[in-house]
Amino acid sequence: MNVTINVTAADIAAAPPPGQGNAADCPLAQAFRRLFPHLTRPLVFVYHLLPGTAARNIARYDSGDQIEPFSFDMELPDDVAVRMVPAGS
Repeated sequence: MNVTINVTAADIAAAPPPGQGNAADCPLAQAFRRLFPHLTRPLVFVYHLLPGTAARNIARYDSGDQIEPFSFDMELPDDVAVRMVPAGS
């Protein structure tokens, strides 16, 4: 399953400052929740699958640097995609 993730300015603005939340609050997690609202911990399934663009931006966010909105495509393996798409979709 190929998905495009768009991390928006709203995702970035809504995220707490680094160190004041957890991974489920970061801008990337918020973008995933828009695509997969039924998941409570979306990044647990996909963090190791992130392409370089996403990983670099999240590392910058985690270190306290400003990040700009960004998008990336990623291929979710079938076993991961099954968990991310609600039954009956």
